Formats: sequence, C-alpha cells, structure tokens
Amino acid sequence: MNKQLSVGLIGCGDVALCYYLPALKESKYVNLLAVCDLNRERAELVAKAFSVPKIYTDYKEMLKDKSIEAVVNLTPNTFHFQINRDVLASGRHLYTEKLMADNVEEATILVDEATKQGVKLASAPSVMLDPINIAVKKIIEAGVIGKISYVTSHNCHGGPASRGYFDSYKSLIASSGLLNWEEISTDPTWFYKKGSWGAMADLGVYGFAALTGILGPVKRLSAISGTSYDTVTVMGGTAKGKKIEVETDDCTLMVIDFGNGVFASVDSAWTVQATKSPTMEIYGSKGTITVSWTDAGSELEVYIDQIAENLNGWLRPSLADQTPWNLASGIDHFAKCVLYDEKLLIGGEHARHVVEIVQGAEVSSREGRTIELKTSF
Repeated sequence: MNKQLSVGLIGCGDVALCYYLPALKESKYVNLLAVCDLNRERAELVAKAFSVPKIYTDYKEMLKDKSIEAVVNLTPNTFHFQINRDVLASGRHLYTEKLMADNVEEATILVDEATKQGVKLASAPSVMLDPINIAVKKIIEAGVIGKISYVTSHNCHGGPASRGYFDSYKSLIASSGLLNWEEISTDPTWFYKKGSWGAMADLGVYGFAALTGILGPVKRLSAISGTSYDTVTVMGGTAKGKKIEVETDDCTLMVIDFGNGVFASVDSAWTVQATKSPTMEIYGSKGTITVSWTDAGSELEVYIDQIAENLNGWLRPSLADQTPWNLASGIDHFAKCVLYDEKLLIGGEHARHVVEIVQGAEVSSREGRTIELKTSF
C-alpha cells in the first residue's frame, strides 16, 4: 500500500466542490482527514458527501490537530497570506490556491517561512503539470520552431457572475451526483471587491504561470488596466439575480519582455462572453505553436516550415502523457513530493514571481510606467 499524506482542507467553496475534493478523495497519496469552513452547515454537507471524518469552522483549531500533516488552502485570495503564514508556521506542508499572497513582500515571507520550517510550499495554478505545456516546453527546447520572438496569451471569460461560469460548475457537480449545485453554490461577490486583484488573479495567473514556466522569468512589463462594467448580475446559483458593483479591474492588457528579444502580449478579462482565439500562440523563426483550452479539452498544434525535410504545415503532436489537466491536478504531485521528498514543479519561488507580475501590472497601469521585475525562480 502507498504511503498517504494526512490532509486538512480549508475552504469548501465552488472550486473545492468541483475539483479539489474529488481529487483529494481519489488520490492514492492522500488521506483527507478534515474540512474547515466558516459555514458549519456547508462543512457538514461536504464532509458527509465526501466521507471526511473531521469538521472545523476555525482553521486555527484545525491546526491544533497533530494528525494533520499538510493543508490545502482554498479560501478567497484576500485571505490567503495570513492563513498560509499560520499553516507554515505550524510546521505543516502547504498547497494554496492562487495567489499565495497579495504582494511580493508577503510572498517572500511565505517562501522564507517554508524554508525555515523545512516544509513544502506549493501553489496553484499547476499549469506546468499539464502534458500540453510540458510538450510545448520540450518542443521549444529542442529548437523545432527556432528562435522565439513573440507570444500571445488570452485569459478571458465572462466572469464569476456569468452564465457560462455557473453552467460549467453546475455540470461538474451534477456529474458527481453528490450535491445539488443550485443549493450550495457560493456568492461570487468577493471576486469583484477591492483587494481581489480582479481578472488578473482569477485568469491572468494561468497565462503568467504557463509563459514563465515555458520561457523563464519576466524581465520587465507594462500594463493598461481598468473596469469596463460598473455592475454585473449573477446569472446562476444561490445568488442568481443579485447585482454586484465592480470595484476591481475586469480587463487588463499587458506587454511582457522575457529578455533576449522574446516578447509577449497577455490579456486578462471578465468581459469576454465567447471567443475562438487560441489560449496561447508562440511564434518562432521556423514555425508556430498554438494551444487552445476548450470545454472538450486542450488542443496542441505545431506549424513547421521545413520543406527540405518534408515537414511543412500544421501537425498535431502525439502526447506520451494523455492525462487531462484540471484545476486540482497539482494535488497528486504535491502529496507525492512531500511523501518522497521530491522537488516541486509548482513551488513557492515560481508562485512568488507570478505574484510580482500581478503586482507589477497594477503598479504599471496606475503609474503609467514600465516595471522591472526583481524575483526569479
């Protein structure tokens, strides 16, 4: 029998119900011992549905349970830093949803605390565990499309209050047959409040984590960011019909410099109801890579301009690993790295760099200047 990591989960919201709780229960490396949520009734429903033995409404009380070796933090990102700091200070390994902190200074405190305590610190998004992104990185490193010059990254949907957002989560809950989505979905108001970092923290981070994982750290960036819609109406779930005032940026456009003549344009928006644009395109001197994330799954195509080798045109590479990626794909990796003391591919240093990108974009837009980044990984 495999060794198992005893885990406590904080935050029983939508992403926990649709992705993380199923992943934690199905993982051969995890023993889910406890769930914690401020809403006791919700915690009890979740514990019953997923056969979790212990329930807490105060995470500090949960941290007193010596049988818990690691914590998964799925609370709204405005609460992440303090909870993450307390978890690490207690000597527990930590997997946190993005962003792991509000700014690079706080992120550095977390990285240093994990080192001090000798524990693992992992952070979503775990996009560099996606077989497609792994393949893209290998294709580039092998020189297949030549010298990279420019990249586009689109990170958009209609926002946490949109019909598409609720429909996707509703279908995931319905497929499990464990709970009624219309009765337990959470109110998305917090996404739109000041301090949440808006669309960048919700969507842009996927692009930032993927691009930096593939191309390396960002050297400098410039951004224009703002609010396109003053209010939104919740289109599904328990808060359906509620009007929310938008207090954060719902649309951000960025230009990024990776150094060595490699540039990227990245957007993050809650203002796009539908799109056919690829999620990411990478342009090289010998070809192009295009990646699209769709409801049916991810797609990877490569254009190669090498007529002499009879490799001219668009190709669909066959991936050795066909495992579909989702928001909770980092759980198995995290638990295995803790149990067998392996190196994390979604570690704190990379997550800190992503935090600095988000923070830098906000400063760039507000002050109208280019930001030089200081962190690396």
